[in-house]
Amino acid sequence: MSGFALLTVSDKSGIASFASGLSELGWVIFATEGTFEALRDMRISPLRLRQVRKLAGNVPPLEGGRLKTLSARTMASVLANLSSEEDKAVLRRERIPAVNLVVCNFYPFSDVPSVERIDVGGPALAAAAAKNFARVTVVVRPDDYDGVLSEIRAQGEVSLERRMHLAAVALSMVGSYYERVAREVSQGRLSGAT
Repeated sequence: MSGFALLTVSDKSGIASFASGLSELGWVIFATEGTFEALRDMRISPLRLRQVRKLAGNVPPLEGGRLKTLSARTMASVLANLSSEEDKAVLRRERIPAVNLVVCNFYPFSDVPSVERIDVGGPALAAAAAKNFARVTVVVRPDDYDGVLSEIRAQGEVSLERRMHLAAVALSMVGSYYERVAREVSQGRLSGAT
């Protein structure tokens, strides 16, 4: 089964071989700028690798990458309920593909936490994909790439059981991430507030 994947990763470990495997299976991959650059030289067909701007409505990133993926179009592609005729009609009318797979990990805080290092898009996408685990697979750890790709190769899709497990992993990671951010904010340790 081919599909649409959205890739936005800070930790690029293993992403090239994972994306290459998806491309070989006929998947179309939307990727944010840094991820796109990392994948462009992997001989992935230009028809299979696209910048996320094509999905998000061609809105350029804000300075410093503050906004790359989040838009109503991107979230509709992830959150759409394909058993709803209304949702399917919106996707058709707006020419939005239904994303089946979201792969993201979050910006790490450095030794000196900064407001600019707070990831907004990654956690939002992970939570949206996790919410829609009935049809969307969310992957937030490179260690899960092989298992996901193996299931797609063998079965044409990721099993509901694995999608539910990965959704729980993603939601746990989102919660832990924002707990850390909240600690840094409450203790006044974030630099660069604007």
